[in-house]
Amino acid sequence: MKKIFTIFILLFAACTTEPVEVHDDNAVLQKLFNDPTIECAELPDSICVWENGRITILNCYNKSLTRGIPENIGKLTELTKLGLKSNNFNGGIPESIGKLTNLTQLSLSNNLLNGSLPESLGNLSKLILLDVSNNNLEGSIPSTIGNLAGLYTFLVNSNNFSGSIPESLCEIGNLDVSNNQFCESQPYCIDTPELMGYQSCECSTNEEVINGYCYSQTDLTILSEIISYADSINMNLDIDSSGIVDPLELGIQKWHSGRLKQLDCYWEAENCSISGNLPANIEKLDSLEYLDVQQNSLTGNIPETISNLTNLKYLNISYNQLNGSVPDNFCDENSSLNEIIVTNNKLCPCYPDCIEDTGEQDISECINCDVGFTLICDDLPATVSIIEGDSLCFRESNLTVLQAFIDSSLATLDMSMDADSSGTIEPLELGTQYWKDENLDSLYAQGKGLSGQIPSVLDSLESLQAIWLYNNYFSGQIPESICSLSNLDWDLTGGSSLKSYIYNNQLCPPYPECIAPFVGEQDTTNCSQSGSP
Repeated sequence: MKKIFTIFILLFAACTTEPVEVHDDNAVLQKLFNDPTIECAELPDSICVWENGRITILNCYNKSLTRGIPENIGKLTELTKLGLKSNNFNGGIPESIGKLTNLTQLSLSNNLLNGSLPESLGNLSKLILLDVSNNNLEGSIPSTIGNLAGLYTFLVNSNNFSGSIPESLCEIGNLDVSNNQFCESQPYCIDTPELMGYQSCECSTNEEVINGYCYSQTDLTILSEIISYADSINMNLDIDSSGIVDPLELGIQKWHSGRLKQLDCYWEAENCSISGNLPANIEKLDSLEYLDVQQNSLTGNIPETISNLTNLKYLNISYNQLNGSVPDNFCDENSSLNEIIVTNNKLCPCYPDCIEDTGEQDISECINCDVGFTLICDDLPATVSIIEGDSLCFRESNLTVLQAFIDSSLATLDMSMDADSSGTIEPLELGTQYWKDENLDSLYAQGKGLSGQIPSVLDSLESLQAIWLYNNYFSGQIPESICSLSNLDWDLTGGSSLKSYIYNNQLCPPYPECIAPFVGEQDTTNCSQSGSP
């Protein structure tokens, strides 16, 4: 019996039990308050909430607490809200704070805390608000903060933080990083004057620091030029009442990474009242994406350099007094322009194809085509040259003759002349043409499949110096009106650009006296016998 009892005692002693974790949240509270008698349950709920023997909310706002945040703060594992704001805590934020995984709000602002933010803050996955503003914290912001998917408010302003802000913080709705030393390149989504606020930094040589933000000196200079050109700038823009409109006061602006992205000089029926020319060096605003200067008093030409703003997506220069032509390079392939609004100016045709609606333009000061001439704004085929004069006006009667050649030859035309691939040959696509002072000077249309009768209106080409019609399928008789083209020097064969040729067709006699010696070989098989000499 004694042996059995001994075995029982040994077996009992050998048994192990799981240790029971004992929580003493009040011990942490006493160390925090430096008071060995304080108990959470005895404090108002506005300070400490006690539930099932654990502290769940602790709000020590402005309690004149000193010393450091105790390392055992990490034992308050049921805490959902911890507020130590506006005390005199010093030292660092303990790494153990990352064990408070039930926290939704953590406020440590307005203290004397130093050191860096612990990486363990990235463990607080339920955190919605994190406020460490107005301390002496330094170093960089841990990338682990970006793991807090539910974090909406993150306030680190008024510290000594430096380095680059993690790009993962771009999604935070309420972010304040101002009054630090974030002097390095920052993520695009954050690097704006509004989000960065004042930073204690030295700018590069090509930048100017204004209100703690580094602005491109080049962009500021161009804004200054726009202001200086104005006869009477809108002084309501003088926000600081300095008596002048500073570059950053001109209209509504958006800046990113120190560069001007948006300039809006028209809003809610008010404008900047800028006037004069747009600066020719406006191309240096090469980060600009949005420019709206509508309903101001701009004059002069649109600078061609504006097309070098390859990031520009929106341009509105309507309702000004801009004149001259619209630069053709607006439509360059490298351009990002999605919308161009130029209505109600004094811009002269022709207009680039990328401008769908030019609206109303006062063209009274433009060089217009006289009566009997047509303005052609389409891109000229490579086979058309203007050897004198720079007008895009073409004599209508000359175009009529070219169209008559086409109309009589529809079944036989060489369609390789269809330069714009429209499926039809247009007057300026016929052969190779040279125009001089708005009149057709030379036409080289040999071997182009021309057929039918030579148009009787040929005499309308009064300024014609040379015409090549050989190696085609012309038939019928040559009109007598061809003799009125006194500038033509006909020849039997050859290839001189100064002479005219009509051989190797199917033209029938009798031939006009002025050209009879030069008709050369003709296929008269289908000519009537009565017409033969």
